[in-house]
Amino acid sequence: MTTNASAQTRGLHRISSHWVNQSVKEYNGLSQYYRFNQNTKSGPFKEAKVILPKGTIVKGSVGNDSASQTHYALRGPSNLSYALKKRVGMKDPWRSLNYWQTYMPSRYTRVKRPPFMPTFGEGVFFSGGTKAFKNMATRSKSTSNAFRISSDGYVEFYKYRAKSLIDNDYQVFTYNQKPASYAKINHTLVKGSKTYLYYGYNLKGINDKRARTSGAYKYRLTIHNLHTPYRYTTRGGTSYGSMYTIGSHHFYSIPLGYESSGSD
Repeated sequence: MTTNASAQTRGLHRISSHWVNQSVKEYNGLSQYYRFNQNTKSGPFKEAKVILPKGTIVKGSVGNDSASQTHYALRGPSNLSYALKKRVGMKDPWRSLNYWQTYMPSRYTRVKRPPFMPTFGEGVFFSGGTKAFKNMATRSKSTSNAFRISSDGYVEFYKYRAKSLIDNDYQVFTYNQKPASYAKINHTLVKGSKTYLYYGYNLKGINDKRARTSGAYKYRLTIHNLHTPYRYTTRGGTSYGSMYTIGSHHFYSIPLGYESSGSD
């Protein structure tokens, strides 16, 4: 996305949630989700495939695809969990599984956004709040940890280890290591600006709380959308960040892609 960033005041500025919502819709940035109706061989176009089980929910979109030249296709970064990618035998399951499916609507059904997924962005949150967002936007080295929610219903925590977990140029999660811990989400409760995730095992690295003595709902994690989005404009372009607390610690997500001014 390219814009006239030079016309905006440089530095950190608060923007309205309404503006973010409208901008995401304008640039078709709302996430779409599809459920596979049968076991499906899936992966990048003309590359190695894995078989994803029936009922798997992936993030993606249907449209004309340049790789196939003539056919519509369902494709995208799947946003699947490390656990599922490992289980189906993907080589290097910590990497992103990008996929391409021939346009056959009977094989997949568009579904509503899962309640545990945020409305905008990748479902990845980086630790450090506003200060860390500013560092990322100014291309300073990011040492943030990351918390990720997958489309098939897992929470994952990634600990910073020498390599940044965010690509400062494209402002996306780097998928360069295994999660330090992960757990399957067994229940989601949404109350206003707060989302409560319940799972059976403690997610090491995240300040979750014990909700029960045992069982699938033993631990609860609170994700609080503070509804305080920011933009940070430099000579090269504008970055966007939304602020959250997760388990009482400050994080940010990226609701909109980087807008280049063309000055880089």
